Amino acid sequence: MTELRAAVTACEDYSIASQRGWSDRAALVALPSVDVGDESLSFSATSHHTPGESQVTTIVRTGGSLAVYLTPPRGKQLPASLMKQQHEKLAAAGD
Repeated sequence: MTELRAAVTACEDYSIASQRGWSDRAALVALPSVDVGDESLSFSATSHHTPGESQVTTIVRTGGSLAVYLTPPRGKQLPASLMKQQHEKLAAAGD
């Protein structure tokens, strides 16, 4: 998580490409982390092709597990309560 947090903080722009031949550039912005799990971080990615549409990604660590939550473009960040319920299930499964 430390390395991921550093990467999200340092990265402002990135390129992606698929084997199908499409490519895109996106801007990355670190967001305040949610108060869920052992630690968490959030960021938004906004395509240069669709500047008004951001996808929010939240990563929550529970012990040795990572849960990744994505929103569709134009989606709102998921409620912390939903991520907390999943964290509790993962924590219980690890006991």
